[in-house]
Amino acid sequence: MEAVRVRRPELLGDDPNAPRRGLRCAAFLESGTLNPSVAVMLQIGLPSRRIAQEIVAQEELDLISVSGLRAWLRAQRQEPEARWAYLEAAIRPLWTTFLADIGTTETDKWTEKTIMRAAA
Repeated sequence: MEAVRVRRPELLGDDPNAPRRGLRCAAFLESGTLNPSVAVMLQIGLPSRRIAQEIVAQEELDLISVSGLRAWLRAQRQEPEARWAYLEAAIRPLWTTFLADIGTTETDKWTEKTIMRAAA
């Protein structure tokens, strides 16, 4: 919980010059990388640091905020699978599944379900 409290304000802002930038240490330690784009990809659910590193390097991503990365990911969802040919065939399905899943979690509607316990 403490890591979430420390990094939450840090990852929401888009201003890279904001004074709270030093708080990003928790995110870097948690993800095992000093690259902010890789760290954010891992934090929002990408299951592989290797894929994140390859995508960031190949696409020359320099996204610092979660909102910036989500916008980029949304734009990539319509790309054909051949677009990601630089990823090895064994790991490409992880990336394409992640892209498909990241969009559905943002558009899923919240529902409310009430569960009643039977009287004993």
